[in-house]
Amino acid sequence: MKKLIFSLLAFCLLLPGLALADGGLIPPDDYYIWETGQRGAIFYESDTTTETLVLSMNFQGNAKDFAWIIPTPNKPEVTKGNQELFTALEEKTGDYYYNDIGLGMAETAAAPAGDKVTVIEEKTIDYYDVAVLSATDPDALTKWLNNNGFKYPEKYSYIFNDYINNGWYFVAAKIQPKLAEDTNIQDELNYGTATPLQLTFQAKNIVFPLQISKISGGDAPTIMTDAQPIEAIEGEVATVANDVAEDIALMPPYPYEPPAYVDITLYIIAGHQQEVAGWTTEYADKIDGKEVQDLAVDTNGDPWVTAEQSNYYLTKLYTYMAYADMDNDIFPKDTEKDATVKGGYEWSGEDTTQLVMYTLVFIAIGIVIGIMSPFGLLFIIYTSIFFLTKNVKARIVFIVLQIIDTIVTFAFMALATVITVFAWIQMFDNVGSYYYLQDDIIASAAALAAAKVLGLLFIGKLIILCVERKKFKRDKGETKAKPKDKSKKKK
Repeated sequence: MKKLIFSLLAFCLLLPGLALADGGLIPPDDYYIWETGQRGAIFYESDTTTETLVLSMNFQGNAKDFAWIIPTPNKPEVTKGNQELFTALEEKTGDYYYNDIGLGMAETAAAPAGDKVTVIEEKTIDYYDVAVLSATDPDALTKWLNNNGFKYPEKYSYIFNDYINNGWYFVAAKIQPKLAEDTNIQDELNYGTATPLQLTFQAKNIVFPLQISKISGGDAPTIMTDAQPIEAIEGEVATVANDVAEDIALMPPYPYEPPAYVDITLYIIAGHQQEVAGWTTEYADKIDGKEVQDLAVDTNGDPWVTAEQSNYYLTKLYTYMAYADMDNDIFPKDTEKDATVKGGYEWSGEDTTQLVMYTLVFIAIGIVIGIMSPFGLLFIIYTSIFFLTKNVKARIVFIVLQIIDTIVTFAFMALATVITVFAWIQMFDNVGSYYYLQDDIIASAAALAAAKVLGLLFIGKLIILCVERKKFKRDKGETKAKPKDKSKKKK
């Protein structure tokens, strides 16, 4: 028990923060933080070269340790995004995604920008404090970030070089200090329902900023060792939990190597299907402008974007990338020919064979169960008594009981048929999705077998009833036609 609690507490204490999509992992001192996934959605209008980038995250730890840096090729308009966008995209592409991404920061007093760093705009979006920056010197930008609560490793200043040389801008966001301890905000961050940020900017090419994420795979920081006893837990568990927390607090710092790879999922809505070398296309299909607008709404209830065209392509790209390979940003390109790609499971001949085999096995089992069930055994008993007895009233009673039994069988057969239809709809709906199709095959085969077995029993009972009806009429006719013996012996 103590080992289990130790493991759980140790795991929780090792997760004060995580890295956020399109931003680098920036751990504060004495914190162990890592990035395990990135997720973004892009809407691109080629006619106006306008890109809308929406970013969502999960974050584990205290909200005061949260910080986020996002580079863009031109000055962005930063607004509040809608979490429903990712829910809608996940449902449409058949993927239910869970990611752990965030980034840490240390709290310090704000500092002036200086000559080489310009604060273009400062605003509050939901519970974020957001600053839009430009810079002419990477070292000056690093210094500004550190002076304003975004603890950035000085040795990674060189990553800003390409961005600054190309005139890029930087969005820096953090949780408002006065709200950092709010439990509701922390819950939203922990469970992946935090408010996304939406950035709209001019871009001659579709871009997914990734190079800055390279710092997430840097040198491993040391484990946090300032654990405190847990007072909220009561009883014997509290004693063990507090002991474990005290043990962790006494442990010396030790290095721990963070994961070297990260999952990245990117949804792109553009005029054509997109591709990135080395990335897997998990979904691609046409989507009309109205459906694009209906994916989510803004804070006024209006569409999250304005779709100028009537038709677009939705592409979902995925990769499992090493931090060491994040040397450049991602610039998706149009494919040579638009195609329809449905990721996940594809129906195959093996699936058909499995469906047939499972159905036959379930039918065999079902026949045995059907015959040995109360309804099956009672029907056999009723039938046997019918053929053994000559009593008309008894035969009528058992025929009525058989009819009731047959009606009940029909009702179960109808129910099994309805279940079969729904099971098959679900099965073929999940073809091409990311659900476990094997479960659907087994469920569909079982439902189909049940319907077939009940159908066979129903037909068999009807045949027996017809035979009994003919026998009943024949026996009754023979009784009437039998001549009476009128001869009597005279005394």
